[in-house]
Amino acid sequence: MKRFLAFLLACAAAAEADIVVLKSGSKLEGTARVEKERVVLVLKAGETQFTLDKVERIEWSDGSKEPARLRAELAAMKSPALERARWAVRFGLADEAKKEWEAVLVAEPENAEALKTLGRKKPAKSAVKGPPPAKAEPAILSGPEPWPDVANGLTLRTEHFTIRGDLPRERFLEIAPVAERMNAFHCVHFGANIGKDWKITLFQKKADFIAYSKKIGSTQYGGGGYCENQLKEFVGHGEAGHSLETLVKHELGHAYYYCPGPFWLREGAAVLVEGLGWESNGTPVIRVNEPRLREIRGYWKEGKHTGLRCCTLKPVFPLAYAHHWSFHYYVWVKKGPEFYRKLLKDLQNTKEKDDLTERVVTILGAASLEDLEKDWKSFIEGLK
Repeated sequence: MKRFLAFLLACAAAAEADIVVLKSGSKLEGTARVEKERVVLVLKAGETQFTLDKVERIEWSDGSKEPARLRAELAAMKSPALERARWAVRFGLADEAKKEWEAVLVAEPENAEALKTLGRKKPAKSAVKGPPPAKAEPAILSGPEPWPDVANGLTLRTEHFTIRGDLPRERFLEIAPVAERMNAFHCVHFGANIGKDWKITLFQKKADFIAYSKKIGSTQYGGGGYCENQLKEFVGHGEAGHSLETLVKHELGHAYYYCPGPFWLREGAAVLVEGLGWESNGTPVIRVNEPRLREIRGYWKEGKHTGLRCCTLKPVFPLAYAHHWSFHYYVWVKKGPEFYRKLLKDLQNTKEKDDLTERVVTILGAASLEDLEKDWKSFIEGLK
C-alpha cells in the first residue's frame, strides 16, 4: 500500500513539473523560471542554470505562474514579429507564438520559418489581371456634346466614365485620359475595375459645384470635391487650389478604395495616387508627389512632424494630407506594391476612431515605433 501511494505521489509530482528541453535533446524536470538571459531550474538536489542559447523550449506545468509573467513581458516587447514569435516558442507560450507567426506572414507572406511552423504552403503568385494599359487618348464613345442640366454644360463618354460639367471642350479631352489611366492603374495593381456606370461631374466655379451638390442631396461640398460611392459619382470644381487632373486622381482613389476607417488610411491612399504617372511603355507608376513633398518638408522645418501615432489617431490640419501621403509613399516604395495592397486590405474594415499605431508597427515588422518613425522621416528627407 505504501509503495502504491508513493507511486501516485511521484506521478502527481511529475505532472506538476516544468520541463526544460535543451537543444542537445536532453529533458529536465523541475520548477523553472526565466531570469534575463538564463533559465533557472530547481531540482530536488538543488538549482541548475542554462543560458538561453542552449534552451530549445520550456513546457510549463499547469500550476506554474511563470507563463502569465512571460505573457506580460511579451506584450511589452517592441521587437520585430519574427523575434517575438521565436521568443514565445522558446518560453512555451503556444497561443501567443501562433499570433506572432501570423503577424510575420502579414509582413512576409513567404517567410519559410513561419509557414513551416504553422503548417502552411508557400502562397502561389498570381498576376493581377486587368485590361491593357490605357492609351494616351482613350477611345471616346461620344461627345463632347451638350449637357442640358447646367448652363454651358457638356458631356463626354469614354469606356468607363461619363464626364460632364461646364468645362471648356478641350478640358474634357484632357481629363478623359486621366480617368481611364486611373482605371488601368487599379486594374493592374489591385485587380479592381470601376465598371462602366461612374460619372465625373466637374465645374469651373465652386458656387456651381455647391448648387449641384445640393441638387443631388450631397452635403460633402466643403472642399474641392468628393466621391459619392453609392451614387457612383465624383463631383469637383476648379477653384480648390489643385489641378483638376490631381482632383480626379484623388477622388477616384476613394472610388476604388472605399474605407470607413481612420482619416489617415483612406485619405493617404487617395493622396498617394495623385502621383500616378505613365511610363512610355504603358506601365502605370506612382511617382513622388512633389507638391505634397514640398508641403511636408516645409512643416518639418517648422518642427511640425507629428509622428505616426498622431497620423493614425487624429489628423492635424493643414499638415494632414502631406503627412499621410509621406507615410503611404514610404510604405509603397520601401515595402513594395504587393505589401501595400495587403496593408490596405487588412485595415479596410477598421473604424474612424481606431488607433492603429501598434498594429501598423507590427505589420511593418519594425523593432519599435521610434525606429519606424526614424526610417520613415529619413526616407522622405532623402527624396529628390
